Amino acid sequence: MPSFPLPPGYPVESDFQPNQIVSESFSWEFHRNPGRGGQNYGENKDASNGSVIVALEYNVESDHNTVRNPDYHWEMTAHGVVNAPEAWHVGHRLDTGNNPVGPGATFKGSGTMKVVALKDWLLVAITQRTW
Repeated sequence: MPSFPLPPGYPVESDFQPNQIVSESFSWEFHRNPGRGGQNYGENKDASNGSVIVALEYNVESDHNTVRNPDYHWEMTAHGVVNAPEAWHVGHRLDTGNNPVGPGATFKGSGTMKVVALKDWLLVAITQRTW
């Protein structure tokens, strides 16, 4: 599975002890019926319980009748002077054209994020700040 890198200088999985890290699975599935034209689809994949993401891997399982590149980016939450990656956005434009008997469109995938408690992340982010 490809990984999605955090911005330079942000704490990553190797900055934490194994007992501080929790793995969380996620998935997405966007579908558009034939003949409905194009529309943007997307959603945020949030870390649970106010955790912060320190690593993320994902796999696209279906990418049919989409336009351009997918939209992947971090959703940051401000905590004083630092922004923490507490969600990952995934999205794509699905375009089935205007033919009602043509093919539909899908964008589907899954992944795993490694998360740590906000207090642990803040300690590392502030004491080892390189960004």
